[in-house]
Amino acid sequence: MRKPAPRILSFENRTALLRTMREVGAYQCAQQSGIVSETKTDGSKVTQVDKESQRALIAKIAELTPNLPVLGEESSQQDQVRAITSPQPLWVIDPLDGTASFVDGYDQFGINVALLSAPDKDKERRVLFGAVYFPKKDEMFFADLQPETFAKCTILQTEGGAKSRPLLVKHIVDDKLRIAEGYKDKGSRRLPENTFEAAPYTGGYRSAQVLKGEADLAMFDKPSAIWDIAPLEALIRGAGGVMRVLNDKGFANNSPYFGANRHRYDQENWFQNRPYVCGHELLLYQVGLSEQRSALSSEKAQAR
Repeated sequence: MRKPAPRILSFENRTALLRTMREVGAYQCAQQSGIVSETKTDGSKVTQVDKESQRALIAKIAELTPNLPVLGEESSQQDQVRAITSPQPLWVIDPLDGTASFVDGYDQFGINVALLSAPDKDKERRVLFGAVYFPKKDEMFFADLQPETFAKCTILQTEGGAKSRPLLVKHIVDDKLRIAEGYKDKGSRRLPENTFEAAPYTGGYRSAQVLKGEADLAMFDKPSAIWDIAPLEALIRGAGGVMRVLNDKGFANNSPYFGANRHRYDQENWFQNRPYVCGHELLLYQVGLSEQRSALSSEKAQAR
């Protein structure tokens, strides 16, 4: 029997990292009023708070896991390529997910952190740990999927976990599905009319709605990067759900790009341009977002 790989992030260091995320979140809240943003070459916004937050997170990660590369959204392209092509385990961070929401004074911005395994022979990485903190909501989600770990997604609503509880993505059957989607990317257009109620959320906070049981599915139609996707995949998987890419026909990919304990993130694949959905796998079949489900329905119809 093969011996499990050793833990990269210890329990003690995990606690220290979550504490630092809270400290960075407190800094962000204190700086939100009157913040000025710049526009990056890709059209997205960035502020000095993004940059300072990333510096603080990288400093703590370097202290906890020396010599491991860190891929940050605000890093230079050269540093990003150096990190993603490293043969070592990889940290990915988005120091301020939802910068536009932050600048506009809203409360759904967050801090994303994930740890990926070293690439295997196929250059694929597995997500080992993910954490997302929403400072204005004071909601911390984390899932530790490392070997010999209680691999559940947990929400911490006070520091130290006084109100911590494991989360479970549920298969809920109501009259209408509750869909969490973006303000501009309307993933619900893929669903039949009058079968859902959609509510808009910023960035990763739509996945939080699924984790808390306030939405059935979270849908993402805009391009996403590894620092957006990997932390959320850890949370969704840790809560028993799945993350699936939607193909051109609108069906969930039956050969999972996500949710199968692997990441196809190498130099060519670390930016994800395809839409995706997360929630309970049975719901994907129920609402027709599965190619397999669609094929079965067609066979039944022909049999009649």
